[in-house]
Amino acid sequence: MRQALILIGPPGCGKSTFGQWLAEKNHIPFFDLDRMIEEKYHVSIPELFERKNESYFRVLEFQCLNEFQKRVLPSKYILATGGGTILSLQNRQILKKLGKVIYLKTSLDTILQRALEEERPLFKNKTEDSIRIILKEREKYYKESDITLDTEGKSVTQICKELMEEGEG
Repeated sequence: MRQALILIGPPGCGKSTFGQWLAEKNHIPFFDLDRMIEEKYHVSIPELFERKNESYFRVLEFQCLNEFQKRVLPSKYILATGGGTILSLQNRQILKKLGKVIYLKTSLDTILQRALEEERPLFKNKTEDSIRIILKEREKYYKESDITLDTEGKSVTQICKELMEEGEG
């Protein structure tokens, strides 16, 4: 891996899981934007969505990402973003500066299944149709990535091997 890898994709596509596994395997730092927000503001992401709203959360997300880019960072690391980080043009510009942006593409059915299994603040109290609309609207931003990596039906090991290969390029 020659540079930082920035993982983007919808909630439940595996950014945090794959990113952390790959970072540990390669002995490089792992950063998770959602965890940074939670630590800085001493509140969980679901609580933020519940107490305030998504717009408020997006402001905090930008602030944390902006602070992150100003840090002295190692040349190699992995950053997992939130599913909606890419909604902001400013955020997308920052991500491109930070490293190679990789879209972890997962099928809509898999995302919907994971949304039902796990507590995803964005999907709380949403119908399947409204989730489909949200994900379809975001797809154009995910596709602005440097690389699209299809994760459907692949093991963590397979995905991480492909991420490493992409990081070499």
